[in-house]
Amino acid sequence: MAWERDVLAAYEHNKARAEAQDRVRTQRTQLIDERHEREWAALREALTNRCIELNACAGRTILEQTDRRALSVRIRREDGHVLHGEYSPKTHTVIFSSETVVYVDDNFEVTVHPVSGADKVVWFHMEKKTYHHAEEISKAVIAKFLRAGFV
Repeated sequence: MAWERDVLAAYEHNKARAEAQDRVRTQRTQLIDERHEREWAALREALTNRCIELNACAGRTILEQTDRRALSVRIRREDGHVLHGEYSPKTHTVIFSSETVVYVDDNFEVTVHPVSGADKVVWFHMEKKTYHHAEEISKAVIAKFLRAGFV
């Protein structure tokens, strides 16, 4: 019976440890998913603020955010050109594009980047392989969109 007790004790210990690790992994995944959603919300807010600030500076409506759906953003320029941003919660990516303005075509992924031993959620530019914050992305995308389409 001693052998069975030893083996059973080792099994129970390993099982309890594996279950605890699974719980921690699940909690971590849930926290990261929540952070992804917050980053997308922050990026949408930053884009909205850029439009408001730009319009205030110009004294007229140059950019108007016309889409209020949770997973997308649509900004119409005064000349009718439209910038689309679509967020995929499944892949944690946002793709900015414009049907009439070829110049704007950026892909970003919300990713976890370890910083000083802690997980930090940041935006990753897929083509340039660089990390960014929502404020930086909003400025860059709006600037590209405003400069695009003029010959």
